[in-house]
Amino acid sequence: RQGGHDPAVSGRGSRGGFRLPRRRYIAAFLAVLVTIVIVVAYGARRDAAPFAGIEGELLNWRFLVRGPIAPSRKVALVIVDDKSIAALKGWPISRKWIDEAESRMSRDGARAIAIDLILTQKGRQIDPEGDNRLLQAMGAHNRVVFPLAFQFKTTGDAAPSDPISTHAIKSLVLRPGAHAILPVQPVGVLAPSAAYLAVGGAGHVNFFVSSDGAVRWIHLALPYGDNHYAALPLELFRLFHGLSPGEMSVVLGDGVRLGERFVTTDALTRIGVNYLGPKETLSRVSLIDLLNDRVPRGFFKDRAVLIGVEASGVGDAFGTPFERRFAGVALLATVTENLLEGRWLRRGEAATAVDIAAMLLVGFLVAALLAWGLAGGAILALTVAAVALPVTAQIVFEHANLWINLALPLLQMATLAVLAILFLLFGEHRARRRAEVRSRELGRFVSPLVQRHLDASGARRAGRDGGMPEQVRTVLAIAMFVDVRGFTRLSQDLPPADVAAWMRRLHAHIEETVGRFDGVVDKYIGDGVLALFGIAGATP
Repeated sequence: RQGGHDPAVSGRGSRGGFRLPRRRYIAAFLAVLVTIVIVVAYGARRDAAPFAGIEGELLNWRFLVRGPIAPSRKVALVIVDDKSIAALKGWPISRKWIDEAESRMSRDGARAIAIDLILTQKGRQIDPEGDNRLLQAMGAHNRVVFPLAFQFKTTGDAAPSDPISTHAIKSLVLRPGAHAILPVQPVGVLAPSAAYLAVGGAGHVNFFVSSDGAVRWIHLALPYGDNHYAALPLELFRLFHGLSPGEMSVVLGDGVRLGERFVTTDALTRIGVNYLGPKETLSRVSLIDLLNDRVPRGFFKDRAVLIGVEASGVGDAFGTPFERRFAGVALLATVTENLLEGRWLRRGEAATAVDIAAMLLVGFLVAALLAWGLAGGAILALTVAAVALPVTAQIVFEHANLWINLALPLLQMATLAVLAILFLLFGEHRARRRAEVRSRELGRFVSPLVQRHLDASGARRAGRDGGMPEQVRTVLAIAMFVDVRGFTRLSQDLPPADVAAWMRRLHAHIEETVGRFDGVVDKYIGDGVLALFGIAGATP
């Protein structure tokens, strides 16, 4: 029988009960601790630096891997571009051209129109005749939305809030446990004149830019004063479906209901922007082409149309995963298309639950493997998870518009991998030292063959971190007893020195013969020899 009982190695105490070595408890505890810290950081700092920036870059890669996707026919853009500004004698353009464009789109069957231009009573845009014609046309069509630009620091352009209060959300519910939408409240608003607000709807056009200059969210409702105001794409969505303001209800921290439709949001009443591709992906025409009848008839039929600026040195622009400069009006059109097609990025409670469940599963699995001394298994599990998670995130991103967090789960996996590698290296180092000591001690008492066999058994135990004892094995072995016939008479007839020399030659011959058949000499008893075969892979 082979094997043995080594409390220091096997983990069995003097009472016979199984226990794990203390270092395994420590490794498992550290794995659980790392997991808990990462989950807490996820809940408290997921959208804060530096995690938000890392996650934003990982999201950009998901867009690039997916590539551009075809837009629907429900949204179109009319762009005030460089050639339009040149043809219409400079910027700002006369409002009569806006009136003409709005009339042509309405006659062509546009279902809703958003004018992403602040038509105030100040500046060079004063055009009484154009204003009157535009107001009359908009009042007749009743399908136009104007922008509200909330300001977070006091400027001379801020308008009083009274004219816009009629456009506040009529039905507002605060879900228990919902977060405040903004840490800082707006102090002013840049809005069209009261005359325009009286004949059309209004929605905010505020985007909050991340540290890398990209826009990944839009708040579907923003607070101002005692009221909340819908985003311009949400108002355009409402007009597109022919709903009245009273049919829109916002549940802060949950979503927005428009008639029978419900738009889910995160706890901050935001939706993720699902970019379709570069700016050329969206259906668009130049304003001057529209005014010169170079747009096919029926182009605007049953579409939501946005008019805005995309010219050098004019208008706002943001970074996207596909390009560095993406006009604000194109961003509004993208969000409108997301809402109409139901493909905005979802990162609400369901996505949060998936993120946390994945981190807990990986963390406790690694802790269990480390507790059983399977550091190699833990590294393998982390490698599989590190490949599977991004692949899964890409699949649900493309097919379910679900935004799964990658930054913190990958950070967790990297930290656990470092822990498992250190645990593995420490175990190997300790096993090597133990094997060296045992090899030196065994070499004093057993043959090299037995020593090699025992060293190999120790290596197998070291592969399991030395904590799980190798099971006792029963093997078929043969014991051979050799005795010299007539040795007593021989020893009496020969001098002692000759007897000793003869015995040395005999022992050498026996050892050579037994070793040739992979046997081992267990002991010498005077003129007798005990040889064993089969205990170390030997054959009799």
